[in-house]
Amino acid sequence: MKKLVTILLAACVGCLCFAGIVGCSSDNSASSSGSASASKSDPTKAEGDARYYAGEWVSKSEIVPGQGEVPTEQYKIIMNADGTFDVQDNGASILTGTWEAQSATAGTAKTSDGQDVRLEIAGGSKLIFDGSQSGVKKIICVR
Repeated sequence: MKKLVTILLAACVGCLCFAGIVGCSSDNSASSSGSASASKSDPTKAEGDARYYAGEWVSKSEIVPGQGEVPTEQYKIIMNADGTFDVQDNGASILTGTWEAQSATAGTAKTSDGQDVRLEIAGGSKLIFDGSQSGVKKIICVR
């Protein structure tokens, strides 16, 4: 039984190594690879920062000039681990671009048409997508 568990464990680690989820060294030991890093070219950025952004975020409100925070669930922001994002309005893609985590709580994004967007994580579960300085909506989302 112990030998079977060892074989199954080795097979699982081998599959994870092959899939690129876990990095393996030449001595067959597993280690975390940090493949979800938002900035592969800048080694000074913490590799784990991207994990706070990647995933699907659903809007709970948006900031409307003159009205303040208005409830809405029509937007979904998909932050991909490869550094791209897609903002959807009721399922239709309305804005795409690239993003980069600066830290676990602050990041930047640039839309496909060159507009700058500020990203902020509040409390680990709220994403503030703030493009108000460049004419893009300020959307507050949750996971």
